Amino acid sequence: MRGAVTNINTIKNFMGNARRDIHNEYLFEALQAANEALQKQIAQEVQNVYPTKVKETAIYKLTGDCPICSAPVPVEQRYCWSCGQRLDWSKNRPIEKKWR
Repeated sequence: MRGAVTNINTIKNFMGNARRDIHNEYLFEALQAANEALQKQIAQEVQNVYPTKVKETAIYKLTGDCPICSAPVPVEQRYCWSCGQRLDWSKNRPIEKKWR
């Protein structure tokens, strides 16, 4: 995934230095959109992990803030519901205990 982002950025930089006309402008905008979409697929570590109480219950869920838009996201979500950024919970997942 990161290789694709690097390739797109290289092409964008080349085009930015070249003479731009209307056809190049459309291609440049398409590359920008592709770059933004790929960046959202690279998991970013969740920020500010904290427990939140589920309404009208005695249950607490682990929640974290999206690193891009700061929206609160429950631990079971792989993507931010607000901006679509893929999330990395690997450092913040609760330890699962196995009972015999």
